[in-house]
Amino acid sequence: MARVKYFQKNKSLLIFQEGQPAGYVRYLDSGYELNIEMIFIRKSLRRQGLGQLLLTELLRRFTGRQYILEVRINNTPAIELYKKNGFKLNRVRKEYYKDGQNAWEMIQR
Repeated sequence: MARVKYFQKNKSLLIFQEGQPAGYVRYLDSGYELNIEMIFIRKSLRRQGLGQLLLTELLRRFTGRQYILEVRINNTPAIELYKKNGFKLNRVRKEYYKDGQNAWEMIQR
């Protein structure tokens, strides 16, 4: 069973699977807007609902804010996860990543 632990000082949530770290989410909170900087799940544990658990817990802890994130334009599984949770495609951010790849900016109000 997965368990989520909150680290306020590090602005992150960490998820554990069978007692072992399985992934995390990092964020910045301005009080009215929450910027989701990264959601990471260990490759061997992806597509098992752990990203959904992290995102659900983050949205539960920080209600009443606008949420914003960037995602690689070709990361279809992540885009679908965010859409399922009410995020909308807002705009393309050209050459957002160091490798020159574009990103979708996604927002949930």
